[in-house]
Amino acid sequence: MPYAHIPVGTTHSYPIAIGVDIYKHKIYVANFGDNTVSVINGTSNTKIGKDIPLGHLPVAIDIDPDKNTIYVANSLDNTVSIINGTSNTKIGKDIPVSQFENRGIGIDPYTNTIYVANVGHGVSVIDGKTNKVVAEVMFNTKPSNAGHIECDHVHAMHVLWHLS
Repeated sequence: MPYAHIPVGTTHSYPIAIGVDIYKHKIYVANFGDNTVSVINGTSNTKIGKDIPLGHLPVAIDIDPDKNTIYVANSLDNTVSIINGTSNTKIGKDIPVSQFENRGIGIDPYTNTIYVANVGHGVSVIDGKTNKVVAEVMFNTKPSNAGHIECDHVHAMHVLWHLS
């Protein structure tokens, strides 16, 4: 199958992360430089609508396919933006999560819990029902770059850190 070039964001948007909804055939692209997310139809390889404005410097995306909800970690203002996957619109105000820069995000759709990796700190835990931070998990290490978060079928959170 030939590849497709699909323009997203603006000239200097710097696409940095993607989230793929394999059930709805949508691809969400975080545009770091212009604080937006672009939505792509994965079946036709065409951009859907206008870019969705978010918090400052979106760096990570994860999708709750059951709720058709997309969560985006914004690194400059230390927030999480929520997108309605049906309407492709931002839901409410951004959720403040930490005083440290956000770098990774992961969702456990079974418990409706969102985990946000914060540089130099640990992980912020968000209750997906209330969209409020319910815990901060601290680590003994001082990671310089929080990376990827995965949630598995036994509700275990796996955080990949790059230590300096």
